[in-house]
Amino acid sequence: MPTDFSRQEPRFFSCFDDPAVRALCARMMELASEIKTDVELYVDAFRETLRFPERVFHRLHQFRDVYDRFLQEVIEREDLGVTCGKSCPACCHVVPCGLEPLEIIGIYDQIRQWPDFEAIIRGAGAAMSSFQKVLQESGPTGKTPVKSSSEVFGRALSNFYLLRIPCIFLDQKRGTCRIYDIRPFICRAVFSLSDPAYCGPDHPGFSLRSLEVIEPVDEINFVLMETHAVMGASLGFRFPDILQQGLLAWHRWVRERPG
Repeated sequence: MPTDFSRQEPRFFSCFDDPAVRALCARMMELASEIKTDVELYVDAFRETLRFPERVFHRLHQFRDVYDRFLQEVIEREDLGVTCGKSCPACCHVVPCGLEPLEIIGIYDQIRQWPDFEAIIRGAGAAMSSFQKVLQESGPTGKTPVKSSSEVFGRALSNFYLLRIPCIFLDQKRGTCRIYDIRPFICRAVFSLSDPAYCGPDHPGFSLRSLEVIEPVDEINFVLMETHAVMGASLGFRFPDILQQGLLAWHRWVRERPG
């Protein structure tokens, strides 16, 4: 399988038509719709207080729980042969893309209480500086932002992975994620089907490794995208969908917002 991360597209699995999997998708759709309704109702107040009612993030937690069950059902029913092991940090050197605003805000609200918060923000800035350099070197980018679905962006993701720059939330001593319970959807969705050793860039089988991306059906993703658009329009703020960049941009917005 190619190393270009842009080619690891999610796909429709036959088990999506199974009643048990359909029930999980229906529940995710219900929760996503409830989150969207609440965001529409409270986003103007959020602009002033930077706080949503607790039920918004409670529903997001429920969504994650159902999503994890959905992933496990797909893996088992499709007999995918996932080889990911506990505390394997291989994917923690990839730039997480496609984050939702509520994911970024939830992560930000949690880590801002940490004693090393400022160090994490600096780490996010350093990571993005490195990624932007890699992006410029990966092909013509022009004057407009490079879309995450573009070939150049996918090549940059692969080239950045080769630098082995760890995620700002990777505990390198333990090989664990510091925000595991609220880690982004995309971090939950990617699985290795190859020998775990292949995930190391120095391994001769690196270019042959096989990855699988398991995402919800398009209807659910569409509701999440609509929620993203509602928040951006109300706040007058475009949420970057890259984890580190999103945290940096939100940190700046919080500090500089009027009032």
